[in-house]
This record gives sequence, structure tokens and C-alpha cells, in this order.
Amino acid sequence: MQTRKRLILDTNVVSRVILPAAKDNTSFACWLKSISQRPEVDFLLSAAVDYEIRRHLICKFLKDPNFRGVQRFEEFRKRVTYLPMLEQDWLKACSIWANKKHSGKPTENDESSDLDSVIAAQALRLEATVVTENVKHFHGVVTCCHWQEYS
Repeated sequence: MQTRKRLILDTNVVSRVILPAAKDNTSFACWLKSISQRPEVDFLLSAAVDYEIRRHLICKFLKDPNFRGVQRFEEFRKRVTYLPMLEQDWLKACSIWANKKHSGKPTENDESSDLDSVIAAQALRLEATVVTENVKHFHGVVTCCHWQEYS
């Protein structure tokens, strides 16, 4: 029996899907297609990532009513498993954030550190890998990798 592989997608990775014109995404699109065809892989979307992505998409829509990012995001959400926050996730995230702060590890701005701590807490609970472009935000806390390194 094959072991399921759970991949929690960080905000920067989901942004590549939702806003494909923002970066050169040719290699990313090939990677995503290849990985998503594997039956043993589950893509997971943290409630924290949903929040971070959705609020920016709504802001863009308010500036330009023709912007269709929210619709693209809703289509993407149909292809992944949504992870609601549990009380234990919040408690673990508090501990992760406080330990990072106490150890003097760079947390960049508090907002990104907060959300990364929440994502890390969910990944720990589910024994999942965080797929990100900011490995340093998760390194030493949870299993993580850059999307280009996951194969």
C-alpha cells in the first residue's frame, strides 16, 4: 500500500497558480501538472493561506471590477483539500511563534511570521510537507521544501 503524501501549499506557491502572469511560471506549471497527476499526493490549502490570498484578491477586485482572481481562486480550491483551523493548531502556532521569537530567529514582519506559524502547526499535526518559496520561514520547525526541489 502506497503512503499518501500531504503537501501544504504556502501562499507564494498558491499565488503562482492564481496570478500566473505575475511571474515566469512555465517551469512551475509543468511541476504542478506532474505532481498533481500522482494519485498518492494530496494538495492541502490552509485556512491561513486562504485568508492571505483571498484578502489580496478582494483588494484587487475593488480596484478593478473586471479582475477575475477570486473566480480563479475558487476554481483552484475545488482541486485541493481545505484545512480549517483547529484549536490545537492555534495553540501550536503560538508556541512556534514564541519559540522563534525567543531564539532570535528572524521572523521578518510579524504578519508573515504569524501565518507561517499557523501553516507550520497544521503541517505538524498532519505530518505534511510545506511546499514554499521561503524555506527559511519553515526550516527547523516542520518538513518543508522549495517547490522546485519536490519530485
